[in-house]
Amino acid sequence: MIVQANFLKGQDVQLDSIIETTILTDEAIDWLIEGDKNFHFIYPRLTYSNRTYYAGREIGDFQDNLRGDIYYFNSNGIFAGFSNAWYSQIEPKLSSTALTIGFSKSLSNKKLRLRASADKYFFHGNSETVFSGSLNFGTTLQKGIFLVRLDYSQLLGSESTSQVSLDGGIRINLLNLGNSGRLQIRPVLSLFFASEEVYEEELIYRNPRFPGVPVYTVSEKFGILNTRFSLPVSLYTGRLDIQLVYNHHFPNSLSNSYSFPNSGQFVLSAGYLIDL
Repeated sequence: MIVQANFLKGQDVQLDSIIETTILTDEAIDWLIEGDKNFHFIYPRLTYSNRTYYAGREIGDFQDNLRGDIYYFNSNGIFAGFSNAWYSQIEPKLSSTALTIGFSKSLSNKKLRLRASADKYFFHGNSETVFSGSLNFGTTLQKGIFLVRLDYSQLLGSESTSQVSLDGGIRINLLNLGNSGRLQIRPVLSLFFASEEVYEEELIYRNPRFPGVPVYTVSEKFGILNTRFSLPVSLYTGRLDIQLVYNHHFPNSLSNSYSFPNSGQFVLSAGYLIDL
């Protein structure tokens, strides 16, 4: 008989939201550069979530979090910035900071975008951390209203592991507001791949008349940890953008004996464009 239990390999609970923040989204970039050939922008943004997740696994009991980030972006495709994250059930509340530098460029008449970035993480307080940074690479292919996005992150530190996300969705303009404003909806289905350590306990029966002797083994598996359906509604008005997102998570355990519940969250964010 084999009984399995698992946990996420060495992950600080903040990593999911940090990586999501520091990979500057195509939507933000397209909105920043729209109509400008040569530019330098500062882009501050605040994001609030009513629940906290890693790979679809909820961290805490309805733990909300707030992220603040500021990016610099120019017409050559270079961007840099930093982000902070606050969590309601973690001490200290300001628990992590990330520094980012990267490059993003459109090819093939804006149908294909390539990007790369490097992050450095700082976790506050006395908690031990495994990962101190990451290298991120990605591409987005868009044809009409359809888009496919692929991102790869290599987490670095005292240990190393990788994460892959694959997104597919559509962009629908609900309303145009003047020359630059619009109301947009973008349903997206995302797959998240990462490593998970699986602990196995096997009972070895050396003598059928005596109880089995437990033998423990640990193996690392790589696979789909979460499927997420996102429904973002975005409002772009001149220099201000506001986004309300509903995410529904369908987490998958790589252990056959344990499962995680499906759940949903709301995310509200706002950013403002400052022209230098």
